[in-house]
Amino acid sequence: MSDRPLGLRPQPKTSDSVNSVAEFHRRMAMQPGGFRALNQADLRRQIEAQASGAGGSDVPTAHSTEASEAADAPPDIARARDEIINMGRLATKSAGMLLDTVSLLLSKENPTSAATTLRADTRQLVGLGTLGATRLAAPTTLTQERIPYNKMASIGQRRVDLNKAASAAAAAAKRLRKEIDAEAKYWSEVQTLADAGFRLVRLPEESTMGVKFGFNSQDPDFVDKDIAPLRRAEDGSVELVLGAFGGGSQRIQVSILQLKEVENEKEYTVVGRSRLPAPLPEAAPLKDRVKEASETAFNQELWHEINKEGRLMLNREVRLEKAAVTYPISPTEIMSIALVSLGGADVAVPASPMPKDNMAEALNIALALQLISAHRLREEGEGENEMHDAMHVTKEEDDNQVEYLLLEPIVASFEHDRIVDRCVRFFSDFLRPLCSAGLESFVEIKEKPLTFPPAKSRAVAATCALLTHPDIYFGLQITPQARLGITCSSSAIQGTRFVVSCEPASRPELANPLPNLCPPYAEGYEEVDGLFLYIQWAVSRGLAAHSKLILQSLMSSIQMDGQAHTQWVYTPDNKGLVDNSGDYGIHFEFASDQTGGLAVHLTANLNKDGQKISKEWTWPPHTDQSISSNLEDVVREVLSGCPNLTESHGL
Repeated sequence: MSDRPLGLRPQPKTSDSVNSVAEFHRRMAMQPGGFRALNQADLRRQIEAQASGAGGSDVPTAHSTEASEAADAPPDIARARDEIINMGRLATKSAGMLLDTVSLLLSKENPTSAATTLRADTRQLVGLGTLGATRLAAPTTLTQERIPYNKMASIGQRRVDLNKAASAAAAAAKRLRKEIDAEAKYWSEVQTLADAGFRLVRLPEESTMGVKFGFNSQDPDFVDKDIAPLRRAEDGSVELVLGAFGGGSQRIQVSILQLKEVENEKEYTVVGRSRLPAPLPEAAPLKDRVKEASETAFNQELWHEINKEGRLMLNREVRLEKAAVTYPISPTEIMSIALVSLGGADVAVPASPMPKDNMAEALNIALALQLISAHRLREEGEGENEMHDAMHVTKEEDDNQVEYLLLEPIVASFEHDRIVDRCVRFFSDFLRPLCSAGLESFVEIKEKPLTFPPAKSRAVAATCALLTHPDIYFGLQITPQARLGITCSSSAIQGTRFVVSCEPASRPELANPLPNLCPPYAEGYEEVDGLFLYIQWAVSRGLAAHSKLILQSLMSSIQMDGQAHTQWVYTPDNKGLVDNSGDYGIHFEFASDQTGGLAVHLTANLNKDGQKISKEWTWPPHTDQSISSNLEDVVREVLSGCPNLTESHGL
């Protein structure tokens, strides 16, 4: 058996000699610094040290090999062995003392078992039964004296614990009461939203309600942005998270700009603005804040629809400016629509009312009412067939995008008013020369009552009433036999159309000659200039037909005297009469004169003192410049002065 039972032998040492170049290279690479640490001076010193017998390593390095071997030498095996043996002895002694202690504790109750485990020297020194577990619990004089104190300490500790429990319960009750009050306050504010008609929804976020303040039928770009979470604050108030609409309250504002010339420069000044509400205070009730968010969402959608529609109405003089949509409502006035922030620095508050404020307010209300009506019609699923012109147009059947007509009815209304005003001024100019010529001419203007198609809801009827223009009827009498009826119809989609009809003569024995001489266009006129041109043609031909009646009465008087008469026919353009020789006749023109107003021009070739002469008469629109004789007398004079033909023919 070995004298070293633990077998802690050191590993056998290997040779330190270098056997190859590779081994030398490996050892040098492992040295600190590697080959970079080699220099000629160090190698020379090492060689000299080896030659003098100072020892060293067979590998040239910059450090001493002896120091390296001393650092890497294993610890003393004998000393380590002694330490392990001492630790084992100490553990054995401690275990024996613990075993003796436990055996003595058991020797009082079970001496037989304790004697088998108790060491002999301990048994001789102490003896059995001198120490027992029951003796530890036996009352002593000291413990008897401390019993009352311990009881009082126990009672005191219980009271302290009860006080702590009561304080904790009171704090918990206070926190619970505070939580109940906060929860009650939160739900009371939420209930005010439900009572106001807002729709409450449950959000995916845990224990969070939301309020929907938009419209179900609004633009798809706004559908996902009209729900605001209702988060509870620490005090129970509702924190309204508006998201995209939390940047501030916004409104549509309509302004009327008027063109003025200042120092030969044109500039626009504001003569009317729609009213804006005051900004909502931060401490406003929840219901008011949600209403304000709803108004902001509505106005943002309205602005979005106006811009989208304005891009399609560039041919109607609608212009998209940097921050506004403009439309010229007259040659000197412009309507400007903009989305402004309430309380913003760019919002000007007029010091006093302006003359066009009511007009701007009416336009603003009209835009809002049209979008509200379009929402309602879309929700009810009706209106495209009944109100195609007044509500909206869908591009494709499978396309969810809907274009509302918001600007177009307003533009059509202004165009309708301008056209009607232009017609009234034209017919006023139309009457002056005819009346100055002594003709029984007049114009009557009637506004026909509105008629609506049968509607399923009041929303459709209301939209019809707002967006439909009544038809305007113009009754024109050129002469008692030449009469016209003109109906002006306006539509937001089709624009304005004039339908002209030939009305019966004012006297039953007469017939209207215009259906034969100048029939109107059956499908109507879309341009007002075309209508005016037709009326000018109709006046010339109506006067020619009226002259024919004068000629007939004149020829009747000639036949009664037994004289022959000349045959008269219409000119090729039906604007006059000419005899069968083509030398004598009359010709009418109803056109503008030198002043720019309408005038009746009569050109005649007549016989005077046996000579053929040409003469012109003009009845201008201004009565102070009119000639003394009327048109019928001139026509009668011209026709009666023509030479008679020997051959008589009926008219």
